Amino acid sequence: MSEFGKRIVGSRVSNGDGFYAVPAANVAAGAIFMPKYASSAQFGVAEIPVASGQLGFFATSGTFAFEKPEAHTSSAGQAIYYAPTDAKSGEISASSAEGSVLLGWEVVRPDIPAGLIYVDIARPTALEAGSGSGSGAA
Repeated sequence: MSEFGKRIVGSRVSNGDGFYAVPAANVAAGAIFMPKYASSAQFGVAEIPVASGQLGFFATSGTFAFEKPEAHTSSAGQAIYYAPTDAKSGEISASSAEGSVLLGWEVVRPDIPAGLIYVDIARPTALEAGSGSGSGAA
């Protein structure tokens, strides 16, 4: 887990889209945020820290760096999942467990630092996000 405000994991490595939301708890830079934790697969990645009760932007597409899961074997194009343990935290894995959501697809490049995994984030569709616009707006 990253400490609040410290940008280590989830650093953007390319541009993408996102949504604005007001989280009920602090969201650290690089953390995955699910605004409708119990009812939707919509998620975004905070690029900068977002304080509780403050409007923040959460990216829904782009390529991001995350801490590499223990015993993970990298494979280009491999589906990567996020299994939330509660509304504020969860685990990244290459296997789909009950309650997990598709995070995106693994990107393999020779310049990826040890201990990190690059994931091309999947942008939610209008149906998945519960929005008629397809923008992932909360």
